Amino acid sequence: MCMSIPEWITAISAFALAWITLVLAIYTGKLWRSTERNSQLELRAYISVGEESKGRRIEEGKRAKVQSVITNNGKTPAHAIICNSDIVILPKDIKENSQLPKLKDKELISATMAAGEAVFLATEGDYPVDSHHLADICGFGNNRLYLYGTITYRDAFTENQYTNFCYQIQVSPDGTVTGWHITPCHNDRS
Repeated sequence: MCMSIPEWITAISAFALAWITLVLAIYTGKLWRSTERNSQLELRAYISVGEESKGRRIEEGKRAKVQSVITNNGKTPAHAIICNSDIVILPKDIKENSQLPKLKDKELISATMAAGEAVFLATEGDYPVDSHHLADICGFGNNRLYLYGTITYRDAFTENQYTNFCYQIQVSPDGTVTGWHITPCHNDRS
């Protein structure tokens, strides 16, 4: 004798199975999007700025000039890289919310930087450093020399990215650049 399952139990079972399948499809879609975004964050280009000017001199009567290294620390190329940077003399203790002077013209660094590639960028101040300013930025006064700027670029996923940077340049009494220190303001990235 064959026992038959009532039709209402079959209908409820089919409905429950369809509902569970829908819930699984929604969560699978969310997981897929999350994984895709995390993969992009892991693989995208990351542009950073580092020091390259130790041992160079800031000379009286000449414009201050420092050289930095721009590096793609990501795993994919960066495209259309534009740097806008400047050197200024500001108070030695700038705060996190300090306003920096408006940046001037932009400079194309490179059309494309491969992963791991580095390029040098020379930035020069607008005005010659006189003896008063040189003494002031060498640790004797209340001001210091700063290199700051913004780098914009497009990553391999065609998203626009940026890196803001600001370094206090340490200068010895004879004008030799002895090191760079990250400041509490204008250091972030997308």
